[in-house]
Amino acid sequence: MLLKFFKQSLPQVIATILLLAILLWLKSCFTGIVSPYYFESISMPFYSLITSWILNNVLAGKIVAFIMLLFTGFYLLQINSKHIVIKQRSYLLSFFYIILLSSIISLQQLNPAVFAVFFFVFAMDHILSIYHKENVLDNLFRAGFYIAIASLFYAPTIFYIIAALLSIISIRSFNAREWFALFFGLITPWFFFFFYHYLVNNDLKAVINRLLSNLLTEVNNDNNSVLHYLFFSYCLLLFIITGIYLVKTISTEKISVRKFHGAFFWINIVTLLIFIIVPTVSNEILYFAFIPIVFQFTHYFTTSKRKFWPNVLFLLLFVFSILMQFYSS
Repeated sequence: MLLKFFKQSLPQVIATILLLAILLWLKSCFTGIVSPYYFESISMPFYSLITSWILNNVLAGKIVAFIMLLFTGFYLLQINSKHIVIKQRSYLLSFFYIILLSSIISLQQLNPAVFAVFFFVFAMDHILSIYHKENVLDNLFRAGFYIAIASLFYAPTIFYIIAALLSIISIRSFNAREWFALFFGLITPWFFFFFYHYLVNNDLKAVINRLLSNLLTEVNNDNNSVLHYLFFSYCLLLFIITGIYLVKTISTEKISVRKFHGAFFWINIVTLLIFIIVPTVSNEILYFAFIPIVFQFTHYFTTSKRKFWPNVLFLLLFVFSILMQFYSS
């Protein structure tokens, strides 16, 4: 019954998602809980600018982070409507993205990933737009440009240029000019940023050191409880189940959908490599990791013909999200 309700494309479903998200954030907002992260002391320039505007107001930071999360979650619906990755119209994409991230209290605060993923979804939109399109150089330049802007908030985002390159190969045949357009888009914001610091501060070394510090600093970000690991384990189990289902059913989907899931596959791989290799990365990487995952989850829960298991799996995920608010510390 619960799954049936959220599979509908009705206004009351959106209202329910918003209400649930607010309820999940209430404890964090009222108690002023703030989890320690490296980026509070070592931050990229654009994130430093944002935090200087908010002036260490914890509640204001949480509200900004919440709004950015909602925008990203609902923008996924726009991407799906444009590219029709999921045929069935529903708000499950937004539900999964918003509720899964809202379940983790340590992410209910201002952080660079929530701004970086805002630009990353624009980049992903432009990558998917190159399917069956003749002139794609503008799309690829913009994709690279948005990834670069995102990396100026959250340094590990820069590695998603690898996922973008591999996604191009998944969607269309190799073309050196298209790769160049993507790289040119990536280096343009960084070129102007370096140029600004050269003129104003005459200190390019400081910029490089800040980037390296955000990527290579050894930090202890493991603040997760036992319930966190149970929640992550359940999400992994659900990822495996829905992944097996996707592999079995992908042959029945349109060619475009297969290619788009190929792009999501590379995002998953790059995210995993970032998490393993970059020592500063912690829970905030989930803002990126959950994007391809929620498409996979939604594919399963909207197309599976079974009634029992999808409902049980969905209900368990719902219960986990609620429990995380009370026993996660």
